[in-house]
Amino acid sequence: MKVIVNNIDKLNDAFEMIVSGADGIGVSIDKEKKLDMEKANDLVFYLPPISTSVLVTKSVAPISITSDANNIGVNTILFEGDILEDDIKLIREKLPYIKVIKKIIVSDKDSIKVAERYKKSVDAILLETDIMSNDNLLLCKKIIDECDYVLFKAEVTKDCFAVVKELNPYGIVIDYNNQEKIKEFIEAIG
Repeated sequence: MKVIVNNIDKLNDAFEMIVSGADGIGVSIDKEKKLDMEKANDLVFYLPPISTSVLVTKSVAPISITSDANNIGVNTILFEGDILEDDIKLIREKLPYIKVIKKIIVSDKDSIKVAERYKKSVDAILLETDIMSNDNLLLCKKIIDECDYVLFKAEVTKDCFAVVKELNPYGIVIDYNNQEKIKEFIEAIG
């Protein structure tokens, strides 16, 4: 199972996560984050060559996103905002090497329609649910079964570990917080 660890702002922490088994590192330069463009570029530049570098953004402005991704040097963009498929197409035209992940909030049956719509314009879908109800998890499982590359936003808890094992997504995305717990989670996921 692939693992991306988001919101890392220090190179040492990024290396520690890669050594622990993370496949990718997510950086965010959105206003509420503490990482600036120069630090993000340095962090991505020094990642090992086989690591995935991900720009995590809530922005929906194609010109800004294209510029940020190009300046930082990432190979993947994770859209957390409500970006349009036409805007994704524009970004892909400017940066044809970029892989694209779109986050979808799973809350009702409409989530399946949203996943169906985006699966044609992105390389992977990230599912996130605020409520780990049986209904939402069944919706997540349906999307995972119907789409090729689906990631699941995971919390580093025993309950979430069981959910991840049951859903069996292509990969997981974890927000960086407690390094030791993340290491244990990655090791347990295998």
